[in-house]
Amino acid sequence: MVVAAVVVLGALSWFVVVLLPGWTAGGDVARLPPAERLTAVGAVRTQWITWTSVITGLGVGAYGVYRFYLDKDKQRLDQDKHLTGLFDSATGRLESDDPTVRAGGLRTLFRLMTDSPRDHQPVVDTLCDVLRQRAADSAAGRLPRDVVAAADALRDRPDRPEIRPVDLAGVRLPGVRWPGIRLPHADLGSVCLDGADLTGAVLTGADLADADLGKAKLAGVTAAGATLKNAVLTGADLSSANLRDADLTRARLQGATVPGADFTGADLTDADLRGVDLRTTTGLTGASLERAVVDGDTVLPVAAR
Repeated sequence: MVVAAVVVLGALSWFVVVLLPGWTAGGDVARLPPAERLTAVGAVRTQWITWTSVITGLGVGAYGVYRFYLDKDKQRLDQDKHLTGLFDSATGRLESDDPTVRAGGLRTLFRLMTDSPRDHQPVVDTLCDVLRQRAADSAAGRLPRDVVAAADALRDRPDRPEIRPVDLAGVRLPGVRWPGIRLPHADLGSVCLDGADLTGAVLTGADLADADLGKAKLAGVTAAGATLKNAVLTGADLSSANLRDADLTRARLQGATVPGADFTGADLTDADLRGVDLRTTTGLTGASLERAVVDGDTVLPVAAR
């Protein structure tokens, strides 16, 4: 192929340099004196060489662009093949009987999610599937390695738009460390997160009905508009929590610490606030507290007395 290209290029050069200038210059050139004839043919030859160089350059450039996109497509296909293989290999390890092997697969999925935005949602869904399957019956104490790996990956996932809320209904993750986790509008109904660390978590609009959050660290949590019906919050730390417009119907908050918590617009119907110090909270009114359950040990804010 190289020899053929050299032959074609040589023939084209001979045609442009030797034959074409004479033809283009026309028959009148033959009647010119030798010096002028040589000058005229040379001028035409120069023009043709220039145009040929331009056209050749454009052709080479176009071919280069074509090769660039061709190579780019090949690289993309190779990368897709690699990522698909990585996903299949990682999910395959989730079927192992060894929790350490499963944890390794989950950490591989986390790396895949971090490197590939397109695979973000499938990996999040897989993490939720694992937590629903493996953590539903987790007893209090040390969580299995694969459950910890899935929980850590969900907590540390990249902050990207997600097409559906996280679904962890009924999951048991006592003592899980989830500071700063983002679970807006998540389905967390009947979860067990007693003793968990959710400091600074984003739970805006989340469904936490019947959730067990006893003794959980919820300082600085954003739970505006969240549903906390029948939630167990006994002994929980809700310092500076944003509970605006939250539904706390029949929630149990005995022994909870709530300094700086914002209850503006929250529904406290039958919420158990016995013994809770509410002095530094905001948003509580006499009307909202009339629907709550209080006792002589409940310390009311001045504005609501």
